[in-house]
Amino acid sequence: MAGPGGAGRPVENRDRAGADSVLPNLNWVDYLFVAVTGFIAWHGLTFRTKDGETEWVHLLFGAIALLYCLWSIGHDFLGLI
Repeated sequence: MAGPGGAGRPVENRDRAGADSVLPNLNWVDYLFVAVTGFIAWHGLTFRTKDGETEWVHLLFGAIALLYCLWSIGHDFLGLI
């Protein structure tokens, strides 16, 4: 009985097509962008005043930075988008 590749044909791993070429093609700017937007998102979403209250401007820009950070990870690093 022949395997999925047929008689004498090697089985191709189509699940990982192009996966080996994703990370080596990244530039240092991609890593820097994710690091900076991730820090901005963390700071904006966790910032509290001395009274313990959050400011809406910090939450807004933190949420925007989080969206850009996740989009960049999904697009540049994982190739999903």
